[in-house]
Amino acid sequence: MKIIAKIFNVLAATVMSATLFSCGKTEIIDVGYPDDSVYFPSAAAAANEGKTAYELFDLATSGEGSHRFNIDLDNNRFVIPMSVCRGGIDNSGAIDVDLATDDGIVTTMINEGSLGYLNDEGGVRTINFIPESEITFPDRISIADGKDISTFDIVINFDYLQNRVGELFAIALEIESSSAEISEDLGVVVMVIDTGFMEIIPDFEIVQSENNMLQMTFTDTSNGAVAWSWDFGDGVSSNEQNPGHTYSSYGKKTVKLTITGVLGNTAEITKTVSVWEDISESFFNGNTGKPFEPSAGNVGPPLGWSVNQAVLDQPGGSKGWTNWGDWIEGMGGKGGTMQIEAFGDVPGIEDARVWCTKELQPGDYRFIVQTESTGIEPAGKGELTEPSYLDLYFCAVKGTELCAAGTIDENQDVLGKTGWNFSSYDTNEQVPVGLHEVDFTVEETGSVSVGVSVGFGKYGFFRVMEVQLLYLPE
Repeated sequence: MKIIAKIFNVLAATVMSATLFSCGKTEIIDVGYPDDSVYFPSAAAAANEGKTAYELFDLATSGEGSHRFNIDLDNNRFVIPMSVCRGGIDNSGAIDVDLATDDGIVTTMINEGSLGYLNDEGGVRTINFIPESEITFPDRISIADGKDISTFDIVINFDYLQNRVGELFAIALEIESSSAEISEDLGVVVMVIDTGFMEIIPDFEIVQSENNMLQMTFTDTSNGAVAWSWDFGDGVSSNEQNPGHTYSSYGKKTVKLTITGVLGNTAEITKTVSVWEDISESFFNGNTGKPFEPSAGNVGPPLGWSVNQAVLDQPGGSKGWTNWGDWIEGMGGKGGTMQIEAFGDVPGIEDARVWCTKELQPGDYRFIVQTESTGIEPAGKGELTEPSYLDLYFCAVKGTELCAAGTIDENQDVLGKTGWNFSSYDTNEQVPVGLHEVDFTVEETGSVSVGVSVGFGKYGFFRVMEVQLLYLPE
């Protein structure tokens, strides 16, 4: 939902400090605090949020925070708790305040473009008015002698709203008084009600813990839910909104969420949840997913890793791990880094491969690579004596050796890959820094190699910080 408006001057507020009483809860906010005048705290709240209206869009379902509205299903009432306050220091003497609606204020705001909402497709939504016969509120309230506030309810016939699910409604309420000054800026409050909260759409997100791969956190992202029922697919259930759950085994789990809306209607969604097992430590020889740490060895590749002759033929390639590790100190000691680059007098490398091989059993796998800066940097380097390009793949291949980057597309043994192809003589191009995933499936037990296959010319380079291998049993 997007607001397409600047604050309408009827709700403008200078920034000062005031106390807002809303729905039986007190909070301190920055609002325009009128001197010796009567005002709507809800109008101040809207202005403080940078909005033209006091929005009633989401039904609060937790006990935390203020509820801008509530629903009394037993009596078919949609209730908006409201209040009127007096500003200034002296609160002596009673003040009578008259209340009235004015649809003309909303119409003016719509016509001037200061009140408007967009739908998901970017179209402007229609704002409707609720008939006076469907709304009840007191014509007059009093702020008692010695008091700063008077509370009341706006009550709307809930049948009217629930028969118009998805529509947008606006109510403008203004105050007048013969015994006190009315705030020029905060004497009108425009309330916007989006009945979309009654439409229930179930959905959820899942996060797997990095510290305990069996532990999952489920976050409800449903619309309109007031109650939840989770089936985690292993005989365990929960009625929490955002539960955590620890499985006893890895693999694919079928999770079902059933939600209940305010009208008692229900809807459900089912998702397959992947509980991955981290096998990095065993696959990468006890280096816990960080095979390039200096502790893994600084003469040649880490234990159990392979490089091809093209890597060893690079300047310093026979002790390449020390050479690549020099970058660690220059970049603030970030830890082990696998690096090959072609800067200065160092030529490019047509076919560099660095990989680790193990026997894998059938199932789904995910190879994760964390990169630092990787790409080509020919810009500003002067006249190039060699082509500037980069062909880079993170890949998984059947067998005991990776294939060259230039032949990877036609190789039938490639199980999975993700890669980049850069070629430029005057601009820098970079692989996105962060985590890159390669998903692949092993259908029968056998040797599988995972790693990096790269070729590059002048001013090309790659740097890999960490790797992981995850396993999802069948």
